[in-house]
Amino acid sequence: MNKLICDICGGAIVVQAGGKYGICDSCGANYTLDRMREIASGIKVSQTGSKEDVEQWKALLNTYLTAFDWEAAESTVKKILEAVPTDEYSLDVYKKLQSWKDYVIKEGTMLEYKGISNAIDIPYGVKCLDFYAINLAYVKGKITITIPETVIKIKDFAFSHRYLDLQEIFIPNSVQEIDERVFYVSDPYRNYWPKIYLPERFMDCKFIMKEGFDTGPLDFYNKDDFIFYSGEQTLEGVREIEIKNKKEQSANRRALGVCQHCGGVFKGFFNPRCTSCGKEKDY
Repeated sequence: MNKLICDICGGAIVVQAGGKYGICDSCGANYTLDRMREIASGIKVSQTGSKEDVEQWKALLNTYLTAFDWEAAESTVKKILEAVPTDEYSLDVYKKLQSWKDYVIKEGTMLEYKGISNAIDIPYGVKCLDFYAINLAYVKGKITITIPETVIKIKDFAFSHRYLDLQEIFIPNSVQEIDERVFYVSDPYRNYWPKIYLPERFMDCKFIMKEGFDTGPLDFYNKDDFIFYSGEQTLEGVREIEIKNKKEQSANRRALGVCQHCGGVFKGFFNPRCTSCGKEKDY
């Protein structure tokens, strides 16, 4: 008689009291009496799986994803797709797993990103994000970093030449704590500061953004360095508000006869130019 080995993870199936069903002692999968008899007789597992099997595999898949066990998750999602090749959820998870395997996560904290993609999509479920864990040594081109709404804390972000191609960062409303040195930046890279969107509750926080060896930490924070948003906004929603506000601001400036780009006054009769930004009058 063959040992009762779990079809999914290879763990041992433990027959429960009464002998009517069994449970894998590793992944928790349930087995009927008939299926345990098949395994004991050496009958090969169906490659398609029943509807009940698929639902059970999906539950296990979510368990593995929550635990950031990428290897077990990939093995399970492949079984689902063998049974239901068109399952949209499983296809989406399988695609994401190909990049998520580049992330090392332990107990909800992202410890390392070892990929080379310039589209860094932090896996859903990460609670603490350490930007130092993102090694951009092999990343080329414009960089995007997507932070999921599960993140509640951000720490250790030193803006340097590694992030010169990072255009913007959207900090989701789920974030409750940001270390004071997260937005540290050294002088040579001050002009490359990316556009950073922050929940408005951080408006009165003081972030250390500049440090001198002789003078010690300097508070270089001002509201113009960030874009604050309110409520449960998404990046797309905030962008729409920005565009709307800019249009209204330009319209008001045109009504006042000043530069619609910066609000400066024009000088010159035949070809007036803004005395602030130097642009020609274009309305």
